[in-house]
Amino acid sequence: MALALARDFSELSEYAVSLLRYPHLMPPTLKSIHILPSKGLVSEWEQALSSHDQVIILAPETDSVLLDWCARVDKTGIRRLGASLPALTIASDKSQTAQRLQHHSIAHVPTYRLDTTVPWHDHDGAWVLKPRDGCGCDGVQRFISSELAQQAITSLPFKHLSNWIVQPWLQGQAASLTLLGGSTGAQLLSINEQVLNISEEGYVHLEKVMTGSIKQDFSRFENLAQSVHEAIPGLHGIYGIDFLIQDQQLTVVEINPRVTSAYPGLRAVLGINPATLWIQSLGLSEQTYSPSF
Repeated sequence: MALALARDFSELSEYAVSLLRYPHLMPPTLKSIHILPSKGLVSEWEQALSSHDQVIILAPETDSVLLDWCARVDKTGIRRLGASLPALTIASDKSQTAQRLQHHSIAHVPTYRLDTTVPWHDHDGAWVLKPRDGCGCDGVQRFISSELAQQAITSLPFKHLSNWIVQPWLQGQAASLTLLGGSTGAQLLSINEQVLNISEEGYVHLEKVMTGSIKQDFSRFENLAQSVHEAIPGLHGIYGIDFLIQDQQLTVVEINPRVTSAYPGLRAVLGINPATLWIQSLGLSEQTYSPSF
């Protein structure tokens, strides 16, 4: 994902791109990308920032990593491409996201913090236990009954209950939207099918994402995109919405306020370099580009 994003921006004549990464990670084969080796030190990161005009943060929401590093950038005054801090604060927290969606009457999976009263009897099927700020399927575990879910919860430290949520496991096709958000709305870039795998212990894994594999009925997906974008102002740049396709209803699971794993397949779907659309949305390019789909 990071390499695909760096590649796309490096192909734009307006940009010289650097990628800060650990040396043990496979380096890109593109000579146009400047690699800045990192040992994970804040001082290295701050030095890299000082020699660049704009930055994109690729990081997980887990433990507020994405939010904290974006806040660090914003304090420097260097332009950061991506969601605003208020939008990140809401979208990085599954509980806050659900509350905001509820307020705007957007269909979503019911979400309950473990330090609140959970209406277990409202759903007699499977339940899912998740970190409140988890990234992707990290730490997500499915239980076939509320009784088994409650048994697992008893093993969690009491002081950490507020960091976890439970949701009823709803049937439907797992999917995601890839969007380009700006001040005037959200542009739908692709509708992606997700394939999930569940281990014997119930742990949920994202096996693969098929970028752009869903090609019909764009209008209702666009309506969902605009509704979420209006509900959470500041969702700028390329980001994702995970949702379920349930007959005639689209039900939001969570919002990923950052570039997602569907990004590497975007170029083939759009027929152009996605970075061109991003800089166009910011008014940073004199050229005009349009997707081919």
